[in-house]
This record gives sequence, structure tokens and C-alpha cells, in this order.
Amino acid sequence: MNNPFYYTPSARCEQAVSVILTHIQNHPEWHEEVQKGKTFGVLITESETLYAYSGQMLGRYDIEGFVPPVFDYLDEKGYFKTHEAEIVNINKEIDRLAASDELRQAREALYEAEAAKPVLPPSRNINPSSDEYEAYCCERQFEKGEYRRQKAVWNEKMQECRNALQAIQDRITSLKQERKRQSDSLQHWLFEHFVMLNAKGEKKNLLDIFAEWAEKTGSKCVIPPSGSGECCAPKLLQYAYIKGLKPVEIAEVTLAPNPVPSPARGKGVVTQYPQETPIRNQDYITPFPRAGEGLGLGAFYRPACQSRCKPILDWMLQGLEVDANPLEEEEQRTTLPILFENESIIVVDKPEGMLSVPGKSKRKSALDILREMRPDCPELVMAHRLDMQTSGVLIAAKTVEVYKEVQKGWTLPSSLKGRCLSQSKSPFKGDLEGRKTYFALLEGILPLPIGSKGEISLPLSSDYLNRPCQKVDYENGKEAFTLYEVMGEVEMEGQPRTLLKLHPVTGRTHQLRVHCAHPDGLGMPILGDDLYGKHAKRLYLHAQEVAIALHTPNGELLKEVISAHKPKWIKSIIS
Repeated sequence: MNNPFYYTPSARCEQAVSVILTHIQNHPEWHEEVQKGKTFGVLITESETLYAYSGQMLGRYDIEGFVPPVFDYLDEKGYFKTHEAEIVNINKEIDRLAASDELRQAREALYEAEAAKPVLPPSRNINPSSDEYEAYCCERQFEKGEYRRQKAVWNEKMQECRNALQAIQDRITSLKQERKRQSDSLQHWLFEHFVMLNAKGEKKNLLDIFAEWAEKTGSKCVIPPSGSGECCAPKLLQYAYIKGLKPVEIAEVTLAPNPVPSPARGKGVVTQYPQETPIRNQDYITPFPRAGEGLGLGAFYRPACQSRCKPILDWMLQGLEVDANPLEEEEQRTTLPILFENESIIVVDKPEGMLSVPGKSKRKSALDILREMRPDCPELVMAHRLDMQTSGVLIAAKTVEVYKEVQKGWTLPSSLKGRCLSQSKSPFKGDLEGRKTYFALLEGILPLPIGSKGEISLPLSSDYLNRPCQKVDYENGKEAFTLYEVMGEVEMEGQPRTLLKLHPVTGRTHQLRVHCAHPDGLGMPILGDDLYGKHAKRLYLHAQEVAIALHTPNGELLKEVISAHKPKWIKSIIS
């Protein structure tokens, strides 16, 4: 069987997915829900093809033509729905109290009481030898006594107001605690009843699956995330095992509207220098696939999710012969080409397919290999990272102090924070250019003249439910800037491709990959990008050059521009 976490869909899978798309087109009542984003899956077995949708569709699990859920908890009179209704009622009571006149009046009463705090009149400066002094002393004693009496009354009033407000807040807190207790209990009950099969016929519930996965891998996710067991892959495999069907191929496809620029950002997310032709035209807009080959507008293949499905499928696939995931295979290389080394840093030429630093698997990383090559450098740490499938210049610092200095040199200039690079002077000159230089081959031909330059500004954040993917996030994402230049065209894997030079001004995870693939960026993924584009022989992204400036132990400022060896696909245009 193909690997659910790393696959290229076959013609049979594509045909099965087309059946789902036709089915959706014939059911207009589904369209509103699908437009919000919906994942569908197909499982080809030796005798028949199975279809699934993630979660529920129109609040139902029993739509004809799709496999049933692993566990149906939607019976209105059943245990789950009954206790869910109790939690809903608690939510309603919390909302009622939070918006009640009782709470508002208690807050206003406290504010009014605070404003009415008595104040001792200021003392007057009177000469002790004057005739008025004795009378003033008596008057002052009376003022202080009156102030103490008013203060005592005020303190009682304040305590009364605080108690009234606290009583309502305590009721809300108590309800929230009860809601959490009931929610945790209900989730525990639910996950106990999600009993998953594997190909050996063995059974295990989700609580046990995630607990054992956490113990085996060190994962902090001991309790299953909400929605576990309701994704397409677990539902398809569960049904196949129950019916005695042997799985052969699996694929998942997500349907969603293409992302559009945020109104707050307006136009100009991508800026060209000079503006000779539009960056995109309507005939060229492509979907934003996260894995596999795009199906059309708003549809893309995807791997099984990591957060919910990885532990579950690790159990369910036991007993099946499954294709290896290249991202998890053992690293065979034991040395790395050294590009530069001094008493502070060591720079290597990392090949594609190698981790920069240790990951969750036991696969050796570039850092592991470097530590074996330089056992006399116990503090060795990577000054930056390259994606596993990216090749090129990789810098390791020999001490923590050197690491901090290198990092400081790559910090985004404060003059550029929160603004477009085009607002600064000469974005292709000075400190910005040459800090990091990458070359990338795109999936096709970008509709821009050779020599075109521009910038991409799209904020990024982690897609927590689809790790390790990143997403464009206009509200909560971290700002990310990329400079690009169209270098030419290269024939690769039977088709012409655009070769780009890229300068990442910031260093966000997957920044170049998302900025190229996303419709608000260049709208064309990098060739071989299994997360955001199409599978190919490799990811055609290469870190060609890095410029650094750091102080040597004797205090001298060392400036170096370090270049990696150029792959053949770059040499065909740039010698």
C-alpha cells in the first residue's frame, strides 16, 4: 500500500477522486459546507473503492456512498448527545451571567463606590503662636474623626460591593470548572469508544494509542486532540478491516476556496521592480496545493494529518506492507563537504534529503554528522536551518556566543518592520542583498520577463492541524519578506521551468516555498515541493550563498561571502 504521509496519487486514485467531485456537483446542498473547507478520501482495495469525508457532512454520518464513522455518537437520545446538551446548557448559563444586568450593576456599584472614597481635607499652615491655632487644632481633630468614620462606612460599602461582584464571578468560575470537568469526562468516554483495528485484527482505543505513542516518541500529546479518529484515512481503513477488504492505495483531497488578500492589506502584497507586466493574470491563477498534484481551482491532494492521524495510522497500518516514507528513512551519509572553517564557524554544503538538526525520528542530521566530524567542538550548534529537501550552504557555530552574533547579523532591520520593502531605498542593494541567496526552479513558466525583480510580503504562521505546513495568516502571522529576480528558463523533467534568484530578508519556516506557491505571492510552487506543489525527483531549492560578518577571538571583524557548489540545473544558466 502507498504511504498515507508521502505519496503521489495514481491514475486510479485520481479517477476515484473525480467520482467524489462529480458527486459534490450533483448535491448543491453540500456546497456551502464544502466551501468552508472539506477533506474527502478514497481507499482502493483489491475488490472495491471506498469513499469518506472528514468529520460530519450536514451534521450527518450516514450519507449514502460514504463509509460510516468509526463510532457513531450522534444518536439524540444517546450518552454523548445527552451529556453534550448538559455542557451546552452550562455554556448558555455562563453567557447569560456574563451579559446579565446583575453583573453590569454589580460592576457599576463598585465603580461608584470607588469614586465616592472620602478624602481628608488638607491641613492649613497656621502659626502655633497665633490666637487661631488652638481652635484650628480642635477643628482638625474633628475633621480627622469624621474622616475615620466616613472611611469605615466606605470600607464596609466597598466590601459589600466587592462581595456582590465576586459572588457572580465565582458562579461563572464554578460553571467554567464544571464545564471543563464534564467536557474532559465526555471526551474520555468518547475516545474510549473509538476502538481502532489494525491489519492484524487487533483492537485498541484512542486513549491507549496516544498514550503509547507519547511514550514511544516523547510526544507531549498524551490525550487525543479533538476530532481524532474522524479523519478520512482512519475511517476508510477501519471500514476495510471490518469488511475484510485489503487496502491497496489511499489518497485524500481537500476542497476549499482559494485564499484572497486581506482587505486590510489591500493590493501590493507582491511588488515588481520595474512594473513592466502584471505579476498575475486571471488565466494563470493556480490553486495552492499542500501535497500531491492540484486537481483544479480550490482542490488539492494532501497527506494524512500529523497531529491526529500519525499515532492512529501508526497503529492501524501494522500488519500491512506499506511503502517507506523517504522523510523517515535512515541517513546513510557520514561526512559533509566543508566550504569554510575557522575558530568560530564551520560551513558545509548540505545535500538534499538531509535534516539540518535532529528531528522526531532517529534519522541522522547534518548537526549529528558535524559533531562526529568535530568531536573537539562540544558546543557546536546550527546558526540557521535548511528544510530537509533543500540543499546548499549551512552554517554551524562552534560556541553559543558565536551563534548569537550570527543570528544578530540576520535580524530584520527595524526600519523595515511592519512595512513593505519598496518603501525603503534600493531594496536590492546594501545589507539586504547577499545575506542569503537561493535559487529555485518553479513548476512552470512565470509570466514575467527575464531580469524582472520584485518583493513578496506575506505574513506566515504554523498550520497546527496540518504540520509541518505553514499558512499565510494576515491577522496573527509573523511578517515575512522575500526579494526575487527572474534569471531565465531551464528544461527540467521534460518541461520548461522558470529559474528564480531569491533573497529571504526574514527567515520564517518554509518562507520561500509558501511565498512562491501562494496565490497572493507568485502563485507557482517550487518544483518538487511535496507540501505546497507537485512531487518531483527532488525539491529544486538550493541555498547558494550566505554573507556573514562576525568578530574573531582577537576582536577583528571578519566578513565572508560563502558559496556552495552549483547544481547542474543552475549551471545551465549561471556559470
